[in-house]
Amino acid sequence: RQQTSQQAKHTSHKHNNRLSYYKSTINMRVAFSLLALPVVVTCFAPVHLNKHMGVQIVATTTTQLWSAKKTLKPDDSDKKKEKDTKSAPEDIKSAVEDAAKESTTALANINLPSSILTDPTLLPKIPSNAKRLFLVRHGEVIPPGGKHGVFYGAMDIPLSPLGKAEAGAAAKFLQKYKLHQVCSSPLKRAMYGANEVMLYQEKAFMHETMFKRMKVDHGFSELNRGTWCGKTKDQIGDELMAKFNSCDLSVTPRGGESYPVLCQRVLTARDALLEITDAGRASCIVSHLQVTRAILADALDVPTTQLTDIEVGTASISCVDYDVDTGEQTVHYMSFKPEVGLAAAQDGGNYV
Repeated sequence: RQQTSQQAKHTSHKHNNRLSYYKSTINMRVAFSLLALPVVVTCFAPVHLNKHMGVQIVATTTTQLWSAKKTLKPDDSDKKKEKDTKSAPEDIKSAVEDAAKESTTALANINLPSSILTDPTLLPKIPSNAKRLFLVRHGEVIPPGGKHGVFYGAMDIPLSPLGKAEAGAAAKFLQKYKLHQVCSSPLKRAMYGANEVMLYQEKAFMHETMFKRMKVDHGFSELNRGTWCGKTKDQIGDELMAKFNSCDLSVTPRGGESYPVLCQRVLTARDALLEITDAGRASCIVSHLQVTRAILADALDVPTTQLTDIEVGTASISCVDYDVDTGEQTVHYMSFKPEVGLAAAQDGGNYV
């Protein structure tokens, strides 16, 4: 009897140990699930970069868009009716035709509004009913073959040592502004600059900065030049280049994209960033020449056929406010480069 009683106690003890093991295992799985939940529900860009851990996390893209309604003068009522009929073109081709009609009456050079600041340090405070975007282009690059003047488009090429210094100078200039969001193109030349912006933000607002990751949105990637990558303007030919710049879709390089397609995806990505930026706050986009041109062209009412008339220097900063109530866009300054004694960057005549 004593032996049977001891065996029963041993069996009961083993059973209790197994129950404790199963309970602890279940509790651990539940705990890990709860910890993982905030990562799963992150919902801005296709990819988020955790710069501290070096981990990319896949997330869904928001479908909400910024409903920007340009404010028009009272005597422009006829123009407003005409624009309303064009606000939702059936396809890219009709959008190109609209842009071509507008460009026939436009001046060869961009007429900038008189409100644009010559001194960016005089930037006014953000109104409580507005959202601000700082647009930063990446620094000087090492082009394919090491020769400036060739198209590289969406190729993932690195920054030069000067380009990295330029990116740092732009980031340091922005450290005086507490940014709500920092968003980047997925290309490494832009991500370097965005990471510099975040580092300076953490130095300035260590205890107040709410974001811990930069947002990465493929909508801010550079114009894809397709089979034109690695070629010069002379190799492509002046006639083809002129047709491409005037949005003739028939000359779009194989594997590449046109300016209307670029503008469509860039403005969609911009709208998504504005949706998650609080009113009265500023966010930053670190991207590329054509991306910055697309955002500025929309703010300045410049037709897509004149996109290449907008000059944007390497590692330069542009600033645009968006009125939450009216959708009015105000460009405060364009292509500003902080003067820190760096050498002049080579940009290949903006052939990128």
